[in-house]
Amino acid sequence: MKKMSKFLAVLMSVIVFASVLAIVPSAISSTSSAKDILRYYEQCNIDLSAKEYIIKAENTTELSVVPDYSSLSAKDKEETLEMYGELAFEDVTTYNLYFYCDAFEDYYVDGRSEFIDYFSVNRDIKNWGLKFKSAKYSQAKNGDSTVTFVCTEDYENGDVNTLTYTAKFNKNGYILSYTLKQVAVSTYESAQGKNFKVTETVVDSYKFVYNKIGVTGIELPETYIELEVDEEYLLEAVVSPSNASFKDFYISDYDADVVDYYEENGKIYLFGVGSGTTTVQVCTYDGDFVAELEVKVTGGSFFDRIIAFFANLFELLFGFLMF
Repeated sequence: MKKMSKFLAVLMSVIVFASVLAIVPSAISSTSSAKDILRYYEQCNIDLSAKEYIIKAENTTELSVVPDYSSLSAKDKEETLEMYGELAFEDVTTYNLYFYCDAFEDYYVDGRSEFIDYFSVNRDIKNWGLKFKSAKYSQAKNGDSTVTFVCTEDYENGDVNTLTYTAKFNKNGYILSYTLKQVAVSTYESAQGKNFKVTETVVDSYKFVYNKIGVTGIELPETYIELEVDEEYLLEAVVSPSNASFKDFYISDYDADVVDYYEENGKIYLFGVGSGTTTVQVCTYDGDFVAELEVKVTGGSFFDRIIAFFANLFELLFGFLMF
């Protein structure tokens, strides 16, 4: 009887513990512990990844570097600027990124979807050796909630990088935005051997777009084109339906010795590289729909063709010898 009672006690403990984990996301509040708030955030990532198979993120990165020369003499500052160059710097860049979730196991990282892994604070704490300092939870009247985490990264020389994570959710648990702000105050040595501080701030902001209307197909206005070497071609595709959430596309499986591409302002441009013919696959992020474009490239000087011939021959022979 005693063994049975002990077994039942352990079983009840497991049930109670599992129940607590199950209600953590809904029971979280401003008075919850820092660990519970972090657990809530990570669970939202997991739940979201299970609901969505692809998520688009509009990412903006802001970088600023601000040196403090107040402790240096005018001569020392002048010599320091000559030694380092102008340390002050500001930049803003914007990207469109796609993160793959539970439907794409090929994109798993450490057994988790790409989305969970990329936006996991626990991962950063573990991999970067961060110190978890604090967590805060708040909820707005419309049901949206915000979590904020503060971690620090300590360097051997005493310098500190402070990381502040902020994520906003709607009442259904969907992440609306995520921001990681890093402020590192680093010690530099001046031209005359004096220490001065430089504050480097990086703010990575993400706004998420979810797949409300799926893609049903993709078509190209033409399936065959001819280009001269260095001639450019704007790759345009018609993605159906016209109001699809993710109308972006990318290219793959092409011979880079014949044609290559670059992206500018969200548009893809092909350009001729060398004589030959190749097939370019144009693929949608959503649904993996594919359209094919045959590209024939002509032109280039006789000398260029001779160089290309011997380069290909060398690559063939070298590859043979290697294997």
